[in-house]
Amino acid sequence: MSSNHLVSSLVSSINNARAVKKPYITLPSSKLLLGILNVLIEEGFVSSFQEVEERKNVKVLKIALKYVRGKTSIQNIEVVSKPGKRIYSSPNIVPYYDGLGFYIFSTSKGIMTDFSARSLNVGGEILCKVF
Repeated sequence: MSSNHLVSSLVSSINNARAVKKPYITLPSSKLLLGILNVLIEEGFVSSFQEVEERKNVKVLKIALKYVRGKTSIQNIEVVSKPGKRIYSSPNIVPYYDGLGFYIFSTSKGIMTDFSARSLNVGGEILCKVF
């Protein structure tokens, strides 16, 4: 699967897997996706992931989605910033879904949730929003 925008590829793969209740998805590996997946694991939305060398110098991520009572723990995930229109924000952004959901930021301190960005007082590009 080749894509120009890795975040869009991740989000659409998660949404498609949710629709058919697939246990895991596979995507090409990148540092950006590793950062986003670490945030999703910390927040309890993904069970696990591992980086596997498929062929020589070709690594892929096997991502295990988390299901609770037959439903995925991710109810909604959407891309915010796109290649044609980047969305930046200060750390004073209004919490998503009254604090039940969160934004994933790409900041100078790394990839983190909006709550972490607020506590560190850093802003950045909003990659996606998760509920």
